[in-house]
Amino acid sequence: MARKLCPLNDVFRIEGRGVILVLPPEHEWEVSGEKTIHRHECIRIVDESGGEIRTFIKDFETTIRNGGRDSDLCFTLPADITVDMISRNSEIWLERDDDQPVIWQGLPKS
Repeated sequence: MARKLCPLNDVFRIEGRGVILVLPPEHEWEVSGEKTIHRHECIRIVDESGGEIRTFIKDFETTIRNGGRDSDLCFTLPADITVDMISRNSEIWLERDDDQPVIWQGLPKS
């Protein structure tokens, strides 16, 4: 069962890294910040019309702002996802089996 994590704050691409999803501050999440989010955890990116992309968290990044006083957690996505596939008004949902994360079990994607 998918659980809404948060709205998407921003999306961009870094050459050599891939697409980056920027999450809002933890206090804006709908899943408790005490819940662990895992590398390779399955997620859904749901746009305002209800369309969705099912993928997984390839890695974690952090953006630093305001001279290092503020930072945002970011998810790096696998190479088959492109920026133009994702609406800035999307939401990020975590795939969970009860309270346990669903980990992507496919062949490695770069």
